[in-house]
Amino acid sequence: MNRIRIRISKRRIRIRDALIEYGKELERKKSYPLFTKNLKADLLVRRNAFAFLIAVLMDHGMKAEKVWEIPYELRLRLGHLNIKKIAIMRE
Repeated sequence: MNRIRIRISKRRIRIRDALIEYGKELERKKSYPLFTKNLKADLLVRRNAFAFLIAVLMDHGMKAEKVWEIPYELRLRLGHLNIKKIAIMRE
């Protein structure tokens, strides 16, 4: 299996670490912000790292509430949020 080397800048590592620490802080406080008005979408984004990543990557130029619902909508339409299955999907 070929490994792809990805160069991660120090800035991106700091951002990643800050996000991880923020998540740990929320877990300790048992206090979670609401991303959307859709509780099921919020729970998915909080419990599924891939769903969270999708929303973070799409969070540009759209209303945040809508962006954070996209992973939930994808799961409804695809029936899953399996990274491997999505990677091999064709149009």
